[in-house]
Amino acid sequence: MAKHFFNTFDGEKISYKDDVGEELPTRAAAWEMATRFAAECLRDLDGKLRVNVDWRLEVLNDQSEFFRSPSTRMRSATAET
Repeated sequence: MAKHFFNTFDGEKISYKDDVGEELPTRAAAWEMATRFAAECLRDLDGKLRVNVDWRLEVLNDQSEFFRSPSTRMRSATAET
């Protein structure tokens, strides 16, 4: 089993760094965990997601190989000042 780490970013700034990781048997299991973790994180943002700033989840395995990144962006129909 490989250990996977789930880090979140708000724009280019890391907002959560996973130093513990999760042992998962397959990449499919890591993807499932990533989608659940992303859903929990977005729910916890509770109105704090900024307009026109990417929020993303980076998934790394124990060799620091990146393989998936669910992301979301709220886009404004008008320019903000």
